[in-house]
Amino acid sequence: MRKNIVLQIFVDIGDYDKDLDQFAVKSNF
Repeated sequence: MRKNIVLQIFVDIGDYDKDLDQFAVKSNF
């Protein structure tokens, strides 16, 4: 159970990182 929670946190962080990358690309151009 705890392992699933940890995995979900990493998935959420990964999605957040992707959103930041897209925002950075839009800001540069």
